[in-house]
Amino acid sequence: MKKKIVSILLCAALVCAMAVPAFAAKDDAITPRASLRTWNYYRPYTVTSYRMAVAGAIGDGTHVQLRNKADTHNQQFMARYAEDGSLRLFSRLGYQAANPSQSYTLNVYRSENWPCTMLRATSDNRADSEIDFLTVNSISFRIYLPGQNVYLTQNGLNNDLTWGGYAEEYIKAWVQVNV
Repeated sequence: MKKKIVSILLCAALVCAMAVPAFAAKDDAITPRASLRTWNYYRPYTVTSYRMAVAGAIGDGTHVQLRNKADTHNQQFMARYAEDGSLRLFSRLGYQAANPSQSYTLNVYRSENWPCTMLRATSDNRADSEIDFLTVNSISFRIYLPGQNVYLTQNGLNNDLTWGGYAEEYIKAWVQVNV
């Protein structure tokens, strides 16, 4: 009987030991290709000299475009969980660490060609700004908006990014680059 109790306790200890790294991984990485809580640049998979950027001053409805590579705050984004538990992509422009719900995140504006815009990270716009990273290959991913079933799409240099349906095209593949 004592051997069974010791065996059960040993199994329980092993299960707990294996669970701790799994819980810790959620805090640091979403996938092997995208990390949390650090400022990063997001560039197209096929073009290293372009980056996602906020186009102009930050505010509700500000468009997001593909711009030439520059080490500026308007091209820096951070994946993190919002106060409502949803994963969002925050812009460094207008980010408020003390009040994340007033900070700006990628959003879909559901009209015309569904442009990618910025909107505050409040819980009432969760379906339009909660994202997920879906692996494409060993270094790239798609930025997916599960509430609308659309993917972030590149439309050429100095053009607005849009949200669109699934396609196996590289115009929907992104790479995270450390600041």
